[in-house]
Amino acid sequence: MAILTGTFTSVWDNGTVSTNCTLDTDTGKLSPETAEIVPNDLGSLLEEIFTDGVEDYQVCPICHEYIMKTVINPDGVGIGLTEGLECSSHCSDSDDSYDSPEPVIEREINKYLCCSTGHMSKEDSEKLRGEPFSHHSYEFGDFIYVNSDEECFKDQIKEYTDAGFSKDFINLIKMTRDNGCVFLQLDCDGPVYDDLPTYDW
Repeated sequence: MAILTGTFTSVWDNGTVSTNCTLDTDTGKLSPETAEIVPNDLGSLLEEIFTDGVEDYQVCPICHEYIMKTVINPDGVGIGLTEGLECSSHCSDSDDSYDSPEPVIEREINKYLCCSTGHMSKEDSEKLRGEPFSHHSYEFGDFIYVNSDEECFKDQIKEYTDAGFSKDFINLIKMTRDNGCVFLQLDCDGPVYDDLPTYDW
């Protein structure tokens, strides 16, 4: 268990109140020292922050006892991921108990490599969209699934090779897997990398 020592600060309409505090980084539980405040003098509570002098952590506005953590969720469209915040104790507006947070459930979260469609030739793009490969096309590009299983990945590379895809395209697929990603996103507004071939089309 890792414990950070820092300051718990409550920001009010008419001032702030700070007190010494510790943070259990494993659970996100905060243990501030007691601070004497008179809410009527300070107005409404705006936010609460824990800082260890290096990083600021937003405190859950519902339970006030745990920090907020970053979570990755599908964007709802099916073509990417978005970042969000949730309480470390998974509390909600309808949950009145915060003493025993629910155990954290392990989730499978995949990542993807994003690059410009300029790194793919027009011929490869037409092949990709004209054949039933493991991909999803959208208005501005493509998402290509890259198999994480060793044998299935070899079969996938052979499939692209037999279909006549260029060496540059196949290298993109290999680079995606080498970076621990299971999707390659080729987007017209994606980043252009100096170390990769580019195509003007």
